[in-house]
Parts: sequence; C-alpha cells; structure tokens
Amino acid sequence: MAIIKTIGESILRDKSINVENIDQEVLTIIDTLKSTMQQASGVGIAAPQIGINKRIAIVGFSDNSRYPDQEPIPIQVMINPDYEPLSQEVESGEEGCLSVPGKRGMVNRFVKIRYSCLNENGDKVNELAKGFKARIIQHEVDHLNGVLFVDKML
Repeated sequence: MAIIKTIGESILRDKSINVENIDQEVLTIIDTLKSTMQQASGVGIAAPQIGINKRIAIVGFSDNSRYPDQEPIPIQVMINPDYEPLSQEVESGEEGCLSVPGKRGMVNRFVKIRYSCLNENGDKVNELAKGFKARIIQHEVDHLNGVLFVDKML
C-alpha cells in the first residue's frame, strides 16, 4: 500500500506520460495500486494518486461501503486508457475521490463510452461501458490528465 496524494500536491495536476513497456516496474505499480485502492475502499485509482506520473489506472470493486447501491464491477487494469462518448447524453451523479478526502459533489459524466487501453498482459482492450463503470473510467482518465472531480463539480 502507498500513501495517497491529496489535493494541493502538484503531481495530481500533471498530465501523465504513456507507458511504453509493461515491465516489472509497471507490474509493481499495478500491485501497489490494487492494494492501495482496496485498503482505502476505493472503486478506482490512478498512478498519480500514489505519486507516479504514468498512465495507469485501476477500476472495479466487489463490495464497497461508499457505494452500497452499486453492483460489483470486476477489477480491471487500464494502461494508457482513453475513451470517447457514444452519445452526448450526460448524467449527474455524486462523486468522491481518495485524493480529496471528506468532499463529495455532483458531476456530469457521459452515460455511455467506448474505452480503449492495454491490460497488464499488454493485450489491447476496446470495450463499451455505461452507468457507474463509465463514470469511474472518466474520473480515472481525468486523473491521468491532471483533472480532479472538484474541477467539474456542478
């Protein structure tokens, strides 16, 4: 587990760099992200939140007390993720962030997206997401672009 960086720390505002090779260093970062997210009861986490300026994020959870009404989402490693909205339909929803402790707010997010990334084996992933999973992916990609949910609060 790593210490989670909090709002005000400059790395959270930096645009992360692409991962060129999935080597042991990247696999170690992934393991640290997973353990940190689970220890902190998160549903997603991005490398900048643990002080690493690389485009790596994890989304998913089996059970989460912060979002008790949400169905579990299988944990997915996302390397160099990006997404595009499948329509202009947005939905307002409450968000929080491990890097912004104690604050929650309403944020508009695209309801349906197509996302692409590499998984931890280097395989290309190109899938659709909607609802809560789409919200989490957009939140984590924002982290990789130096954007926090408080920047988008309604």
